[in-house]
Amino acid sequence: MARREGDKGSGEILAPAMPQVPPLQTHEVEDFLLFLFRRIGHRPTPLLLRNTAKVARYLQWLALRGFPVEVAGKGPKAQAEYLQREQDYETLRRERGHIEYVADLLWCWLSRWGQVERATKQ
Repeated sequence: MARREGDKGSGEILAPAMPQVPPLQTHEVEDFLLFLFRRIGHRPTPLLLRNTAKVARYLQWLALRGFPVEVAGKGPKAQAEYLQREQDYETLRRERGHIEYVADLLWCWLSRWGQVERATKQ
């Protein structure tokens, strides 16, 4: 970067001039667009009824009865003690609320965009 001559006190710094880029040729346009948008436009994994319902039901169960791993491994007595501590109980309540919200989102997404086959029996 070079300083302007004559403006010694202004502190302005000049950037070098940007190089002139020639416009794309007709045969280069498609390759350039693929380069730009290749990673942006991808299809998400389809939500299948069986797999999504399993995950959503597990998350709902976890929101109702789940404990942190370190507490769950110590047995029912440790779980009861964990619930007696008010700070831990509030933390658990918030975490369970977040888990339940994710489960509800999964059910909502499944009903909107899931691939569900219609029943064939009458």
